[in-house]
Amino acid sequence: MASTTALRLISPPTSTLRSARPTKWDRGVIHRQTKRVTPELALGHRMADAADALTMALYQSPDLAVETKTDGTPVTEVDRAVEAAMKKLVQAERPGDAFLGEEIGPSGSGAVRWIFDGIDGTHNYAAGRPGWGTMLALEIDGEVVASVISSPAVNQRWWAQRGHGSWTGNRGANGMENIERLVCRSGIALANASVLASPSEGFLEGWRSAVAARLGQDVENPRNFAWAGSLVAEGKHDATVIMAGGVWDLAANVVIVEEAGGCFVNLWNDRRLDTTTAVYGSASLVAEIVAGVADLVPAAPDAIVRARPPMPR
Repeated sequence: MASTTALRLISPPTSTLRSARPTKWDRGVIHRQTKRVTPELALGHRMADAADALTMALYQSPDLAVETKTDGTPVTEVDRAVEAAMKKLVQAERPGDAFLGEEIGPSGSGAVRWIFDGIDGTHNYAAGRPGWGTMLALEIDGEVVASVISSPAVNQRWWAQRGHGSWTGNRGANGMENIERLVCRSGIALANASVLASPSEGFLEGWRSAVAARLGQDVENPRNFAWAGSLVAEGKHDATVIMAGGVWDLAANVVIVEEAGGCFVNLWNDRRLDTTTAVYGSASLVAEIVAGVADLVPAAPDAIVRARPPMPR
């Protein structure tokens, strides 16, 4: 059982952290096992609350406007509005922090950076399907130390902070309800493992499609990166391999999976978030996966090439 003392992030420089104003999140409503949460994670939940209000306002609405970006992927006015709202919340309380958003891009500099994706799974959101979520992560000195993923269409949220576990629950009137601690499965070899490769074979060209073909199985595929990692933390899949994700797609699940007892590396077997790839699972299984596709992976990260016409991922 977790400690009942106040939570603390892993050894961040004290000069980089400032106290957020107390709210109901700081008074112990996030989960039963703790009396308080760090101001940073409390702020993350408030950011998720703001995101939920915006996304649900136009979810399944005929008024939703959808555009196509230059890379062929969809974006909505809500994607941008959510990221702007989350940035505004942070700036009001922590004006020195830096940002990286999929739609609003980078701003600021320094040891502390918030990384977010307003809507991951925009193709599902635009089609009125529930497979989407808001992803946000706090990075200090290059290490992800806390994160929140929120999927209000199914009323589920996942969160974690270093040294204090990984959790999921439903958003209630006064905080999180039906709380469960997340635990990854372990001790399973690749031959017997449930592995999700995303995107699936044929969606991308070149070595990425070959990796998906080698690893891909007939398993539950949420067709979004937010849930793809969370399924590992929940123990529903043994591993997830992502081959076309931005930093904002990968960061939040790093701490959620690792605090559930799992491991994260990219397909070059290091912890960089800027390679478009991620492998989440138990340490032994992740090592076996990386070794098992090493002959397909190039010497250095390269550009993503999508198949034409694109196939469902």
